[in-house]
Amino acid sequence: MNAQNSNAQANSKVPDNETKNQKFIRLMTTRLGRVLEDMRLIGQLSAKTYEHTNAEVEEVVRYLDTGVKDIARVFGVAYVSKIGRASLATKATTAVVQLNAPKVSGVSENSQAKIVIAKALDLMSKDQVRQAETLLRDFL
Repeated sequence: MNAQNSNAQANSKVPDNETKNQKFIRLMTTRLGRVLEDMRLIGQLSAKTYEHTNAEVEEVVRYLDTGVKDIARVFGVAYVSKIGRASLATKATTAVVQLNAPKVSGVSENSQAKIVIAKALDLMSKDQVRQAETLLRDFL
């Protein structure tokens, strides 16, 4: 291990006894947060400051949808494209990210929200919209 990796590891707050699942959740919430932020920034391109065609926007949505399909494939989970339901997913994401959730020991509010969003989006992708709504309502 080189000095740079050693310093980065020493500066991080990763417990020595972290389980594989805890590591997955930690990394997933961080990476999901970055993806959601990038998607929010893409959404800002809809402002009147920019000009776009519907075809260009549809291409972006198809590209993102392909990325989600690829993730589902590598994890071995079913995914059915619900492009027409994108507004529902966006509303759910916005509602959860804007909340002020109570703290759970060892998990930040932001991480809690990201986990709930991921679970809700997974449920919606499986046409389990009521369960997703219940999950979000319970979390709020």
